[in-house]
This record gives sequence, C-alpha cells and structure tokens, in this order.
Amino acid sequence: MPSFAPFLFLYYSYRKPGFTEGDLKVIQNPIGKQIFFAGEHTSPYGASVHGACESGLRVAQEIIQALD
Repeated sequence: MPSFAPFLFLYYSYRKPGFTEGDLKVIQNPIGKQIFFAGEHTSPYGASVHGACESGLRVAQEIIQALD
C-alpha cells in the first residue's frame, strides 16, 4: 500500500449477476432537489474512473435542471 495514501485500498463497485438497467436508474434517482448521487457505482461504466467522471457530469446537469 502506498505510504502517501494509508486509507486507499483500491476498492471499486461490483454488480451482482442479474443487476439491470432498471436497478441502475433506481440508484441514480435524486431525493427531492437536494440529494444527488454520483460515483462510479451509479454509472453504466461502473468500476472505473470513466464511470466516476461520467456520473459527476450527469449529476451536475441534474443540479442545474433542479435550480431552474
């Protein structure tokens, strides 16, 4: 483990067999207009940095729409 990141354990999400597109939509749903969910676990590109970035962009758009 790198000494500069003692709490970094290189975790990533894993989807169980049978996880569906509908399940993904459920975990992407915001709660009202105040709590939004981002992270690679909420992206179609799960378990990747690309998924984390994609979800951040998605949530940014959701927040902008919620402010309108």
